[in-house]
Amino acid sequence: MPYGPANEIINHARACHQVVADFYQQLNVKAKATRVRMLLDYLAGHERLLTQTLNDYGHDVKSSALNEWHHFASENMLFTALNPDDYSDDMSIDDVLKIVETISNCFIRSYEGVISTSTNDKVTEIFENLLQRERQDKLRMAKVIHELNDM
Repeated sequence: MPYGPANEIINHARACHQVVADFYQQLNVKAKATRVRMLLDYLAGHERLLTQTLNDYGHDVKSSALNEWHHFASENMLFTALNPDDYSDDMSIDDVLKIVETISNCFIRSYEGVISTSTNDKVTEIFENLLQRERQDKLRMAKVIHELNDM
């Protein structure tokens, strides 16, 4: 497990959200079903918003605590399944839900890993906030996807 300062972990998460946004956009171009394309477009936009939020977060949170080094399970944030060629152009909304859950769980595990190894209350608080946001987003996305599937 590599080590890194907390601010690098936030930067890595930001970069991963951008990768996810690009992935959803690539799937959007490939998908045949209109509802699936609408969902993928929505998800790509949401991931771009998260990218910007983490970018702003890194600038707004000026804390020496973010320079504290942590074990960083970067393998939890590698999206080996993010090759659009691995997915059919006739994927369903349920297929997209599985992708969303896999990616969200990856962020959740990473944030939990930082929290479990942190000895600094400020870092713990920062990553608990990020974890809570990711969990809420996961639930929100599942709700949006299920509502779209019921249309």
